[in-house]
Amino acid sequence: MFPALSVVQEDKAKVRDVYIRSTRLIAFVTFPISVVLLVLAPQFVRIVFGEKWERVIFIIQILSAVGLIQSIATTVGWIYQSQGRTDIMFKWGIFATTSAAVSFAIGLKWNIEGVAVAYAICSFLLLYPSLAIPFRLIGLKFRGYIMRLGSTIIATILMGMVGITTRVILEKFVKWGDYPILFATLPLCAVSYFLTIALLDKMLINDCIRAMKALWVKME
Repeated sequence: MFPALSVVQEDKAKVRDVYIRSTRLIAFVTFPISVVLLVLAPQFVRIVFGEKWERVIFIIQILSAVGLIQSIATTVGWIYQSQGRTDIMFKWGIFATTSAAVSFAIGLKWNIEGVAVAYAICSFLLLYPSLAIPFRLIGLKFRGYIMRLGSTIIATILMGMVGITTRVILEKFVKWGDYPILFATLPLCAVSYFLTIALLDKMLINDCIRAMKALWVKME
């Protein structure tokens, strides 16, 4: 992405278009993965690690939410570098890193769970400025960017609702075990997600297909 954006760095409209389309593809993959892991963390932990690791379920759920926003927030380095403003990137990096360190120190009072929660709060508070500052370099509005991710956000929320509802019903009322719950919930989440995207954003589907074809050609 860095060389691609550097080539068109003077054409702000082109930079915006390339950046938005690229991060839409990233969100298309990372948003549902993060939410599925958040919803099915109890089953995932008990199956993969065993019941003695149940304490990490909450931590995984918190960090899954953090991972969702960071999958997008970390891409702004492309903008800073392609626009030749790594000086701003450096200054923001110092501030963000210091803020994260402070959140760790505050959270330590409540053990590892407190650290995870404090870090999550810090990450969400820094989300807007971490995006808005580099966006100014290419004339991209934060609100407009979020709207371009709208279909993925809506699909992810609906998928999460389907997942949590299914998991709770199967846990509390049907009394299924972890394996049946996992393998019953995953397909329902996938169907709801892809169906919503297909209904709301055919362009995103087409972009994904083109990206997959391009990747396949490179692999050959």
